[in-house]
Amino acid sequence: MKLARGLGFSALVSLGLLFVAAPGCGRVEVEDVCEALQECASGEAADCTTDGEQLERASEEAGCEAQFDGYIECIYDAGCGWEGACAPEREELERCVGEFPS
Repeated sequence: MKLARGLGFSALVSLGLLFVAAPGCGRVEVEDVCEALQECASGEAADCTTDGEQLERASEEAGCEAQFDGYIECIYDAGCGWEGACAPEREELERCVGEFPS
């Protein structure tokens, strides 16, 4: 699974354990999202960490940290139904960072 396809991060990132509270009071991390993703019926967590970290690096290099954080937080909050719920955040991130790395 590659970011550009399903999640992209397809499922980051079908992610999340439905409505799991964000870890601590800090920022949601790729690992948190991928761990939660394992609980989804689609089970698309195989490349989640690698893809997520690659997208995070690309976002940092392009100065798109805020868009990345918004996208990953949306996925985490939306849980397994993230794809439809987070389409606007994904589009905003793609406008900033360009095509998701594959």
